[in-house]
Amino acid sequence: RVLSTQPESQPLRVAVRESGNSVATRFRSVLGGIDQIQQDIDRRVEGSITDINNLTHRIGDLNRRIMELEVTNGGNANDERDARDLALQKLSKIVTVQVTPIENGGINISSGKLGVLVNGVEPTEFRTILGSGVDGASTSLRIHQVGANNRLGKDVTDYVEGGALGGYMAVREKTIPKLAHEINTMAFQLVKNVNEVHQRAYGVNGRKGNDFFAPIESVGDAASAMSVSSIINEDAANIGGAYKFHSAGDNRALLDLADLQDKKIFNRNTATFTDQAAGTIGAVAVDMKGVN
Repeated sequence: RVLSTQPESQPLRVAVRESGNSVATRFRSVLGGIDQIQQDIDRRVEGSITDINNLTHRIGDLNRRIMELEVTNGGNANDERDARDLALQKLSKIVTVQVTPIENGGINISSGKLGVLVNGVEPTEFRTILGSGVDGASTSLRIHQVGANNRLGKDVTDYVEGGALGGYMAVREKTIPKLAHEINTMAFQLVKNVNEVHQRAYGVNGRKGNDFFAPIESVGDAASAMSVSSIINEDAANIGGAYKFHSAGDNRALLDLADLQDKKIFNRNTATFTDQAAGTIGAVAVDMKGVN
């Protein structure tokens, strides 16, 4: 808005250009932060799957030991039962579990649609698979059962319920994509609205029709693609400030650009930039609560 008071000032035009570059950098930084959150969640998911495999193998081994001690040898397996209860308690913090007692002192464990985790002395093993997402834009993570000969079995990603792993997957599959989409949408709408005003304005060199930000084709990659246009970076004199050709002191375009900060151009014209940013951050904070 300072430039609107001195529309012919080259130093102020340079400052506006650098502010535009800073905004673009900030959007890319925020998107990079989202990627870091996703990578952290991926590590937590992989760690949870490793823990599940270790615990189900432990419970299967303890089932075997309890059966041997109490049925075959007629002995006492209290220590083994305590150890199994502890392993089961740890497992229940990772995923929802249902326990079914079976003959000879053993237990079967299942987890809703995820299926059987332990069948007597036999555990079900799981494995995480990381790969490229849609159009290579992001990394996908899938959870599979491991079948015979160590081959990948059924994809059970969508069947994870409850516990820490359920929380991680909800953040990864719902919260993070939603946040990334909202950040990209904000960048896309900001570029679109700034350029619509700027294209109608004349620079101090008399040129008109220039984009302030490089045009962006779609919402999908808007934040990572956001940048000040090359013609503005090459010469700040191309920054449009006036709606009338060679009209000294005409600052109407600059005022309109400044007014975009407080204009409801986001979320179907119901929110300002500040409103949308605050709402997005607040929603994410709620969704992330309890994950750490």
